[in-house]
Amino acid sequence: MAGLALFLHGLMGNKDSWGAVPDFVKESSLKDNFAVETLTYSARLTSPSEIETSARQILTQIETNFVQY
Repeated sequence: MAGLALFLHGLMGNKDSWGAVPDFVKESSLKDNFAVETLTYSARLTSPSEIETSARQILTQIETNFVQY
């Protein structure tokens, strides 16, 4: 794989926010050049996490699970 395409939900979203889009990309002509992943993080309005904490969660996931990219 040449690259990594990450789908990140927005405020109040979750791993299902993108619907079928990640699967569509996985089956498109991009599949030979990109790994496609959907990440999740704490994003509720009443979340105890500040944006910096959520950003660290995402960065940790990337650094841990996608080192090759």
